[in-house]
Amino acid sequence: MVLFSSCLVIGANKPNILFIFADDQSYETIGALGNKEIRTSNLDRLVNMETAFTNTYNMGAWNGAVCVASRNMLNTGRFVGRAHAKKTGSIQTPDMPARILRPSLD
Repeated sequence: MVLFSSCLVIGANKPNILFIFADDQSYETIGALGNKEIRTSNLDRLVNMETAFTNTYNMGAWNGAVCVASRNMLNTGRFVGRAHAKKTGSIQTPDMPARILRPSLD
């Protein structure tokens, strides 16, 4: 499941963004989005305050570990076939957070 939550802070030029990326979770597992059996009070509050995506698509994976492909697509912004993850499952490097955030902070 992916949730984006943004709110303007008084005096700030840019919004704060909260991005929750959960492995193997879909919108049907959130109480505020229709699930009557699972209690998700904190996620329900976020959904009720901001935006929730209920019709998203995960491109897939190279094997049964969908999270590896998903994480690499998210971290690189590349299509699954171009993310070039190695069999170890990660293309992340120590400077990955800085490389990901740099373009969006300008």
